[in-house]
Amino acid sequence: MLRGTDLILADKPSLAAAQAAALVRLSAEAEDGAGQQAAVADQPISDMGTQGSGSPWWIWIILAVVVLLIAACCFCACRKKKQREREERQKADGDLNQIIFQDAHDGLDEPLIT
Repeated sequence: MLRGTDLILADKPSLAAAQAAALVRLSAEAEDGAGQQAAVADQPISDMGTQGSGSPWWIWIILAVVVLLIAACCFCACRKKKQREREERQKADGDLNQIIFQDAHDGLDEPLIT
């Protein structure tokens, strides 16, 4: 490329020739870059993340499934624990009610003393 001092010190014909040469160089580089991009675009992607610089996307799917399974197991275990505690509490309440009922009715079978 042209520097600022070259532009000041150069005469008009040589300046025009230098600009034309720079444009030809830039257009040649652009064509080479476009050709390389087209060549890359024509190649099929066959590794699907198992080789090369791409990340293995399928690991994220496996990780998500594992996390969901762990969450489901924790949810089921928590529900089962709460149900077991509720049944134990109902049994304890039933036993306590039965004891209270028996104590209240223990003397009812005997005749009243008058």
